[in-house]
Amino acid sequence: MEHLNPIDKSVKEAVSAYLSAHPDAFGGLGRHRFTAIGGLQPTSISPVAHAVGWMQGEFMGQYLAPDIIGGRNQQLVWMEFGEDALVAGDDLVAFNGPVKPVDVGTQLHTENVLTHGRSTSIDSAEARIAAAAGINLVQIKSAQPKRLVELGKEIAIATFFQTTGNYESSSHYEVLSGADQFDHDDSDAIAKIRQYMKVVGDACGKRPNRIGFGDDAFEALAWNKKLLALLKEANTLGNGIPVVAQVVSLLLNAEVYISGAIYKPAAGAATTKVWRDGVHMVYAGESRDPAMEEPKFAMTAVSPDFPKVIPMVSQKGLEGGQEIRYGDCYKTYSCWKKAGAALFDATSA
Repeated sequence: MEHLNPIDKSVKEAVSAYLSAHPDAFGGLGRHRFTAIGGLQPTSISPVAHAVGWMQGEFMGQYLAPDIIGGRNQQLVWMEFGEDALVAGDDLVAFNGPVKPVDVGTQLHTENVLTHGRSTSIDSAEARIAAAAGINLVQIKSAQPKRLVELGKEIAIATFFQTTGNYESSSHYEVLSGADQFDHDDSDAIAKIRQYMKVVGDACGKRPNRIGFGDDAFEALAWNKKLLALLKEANTLGNGIPVVAQVVSLLLNAEVYISGAIYKPAAGAATTKVWRDGVHMVYAGESRDPAMEEPKFAMTAVSPDFPKVIPMVSQKGLEGGQEIRYGDCYKTYSCWKKAGAALFDATSA
């Protein structure tokens, strides 16, 4: 496809043309939810169409707390599941006798949720100078608001999972230390993960089907001595060969996700890992298209009115230009606290 040339068109026309030609780059201009930018990262070295020069680690929040449409006009509605559906009792019915009712233990919540947004300005004169050098400034700068809003969403989801109060009780999480940390010579990392998967299974009847690793935690797991020894005995791996995600997925009978997403809390600050070195085990429902009525550990309630891309006239610069605003509306909730568990500080680093 031909690249836009701000020399031949005004910045306003260039922005409009780019938005029309690449709706998926902005979530379909609000017509549907979009995939997080982390979903665009290739699993192998390959060219990516319409690349905008942005490098970021993989996101996994959308898998551990999937997006579910929660309501319009920033009025989000979500479902919380209790344990009443597990309470068994006398269900015999005599002739002309009463039939005991069942309460599935659900509670509907409604609340207002604030929007999140970023903007960028495109100076007409700057765009012309860049175009003369072969740089499509409209394409590059228009993508910046979305990538930062999406990064903010990933940070918000990770913060939710790193907050111990979002789990059923202290029996559903552990801060590892010493020999329990995955990079310790005596660590039995798989046994520790299976221990907490069993906690979830015993509590809610469903074992976790998705496990998310901060990449530091998985790197330590990949070289865990007891795991390598186990695989060597099984003639699968070992002898110093690191363990890959597919092997861990088979061992634990769960989908495995690894995130290396990073951010800076402020300009000039040190880079921080979004998911740190944690391991998060959740039952996320069975459907590939998650619904609100399906019990799961967590979801991210979103609005069908978002995301929004709003082109506006900018007063910045001598000649003015365009301002691109990008907004989203979301919040992560625990729908079923029993259905999740976590390990923190999985490495000694």
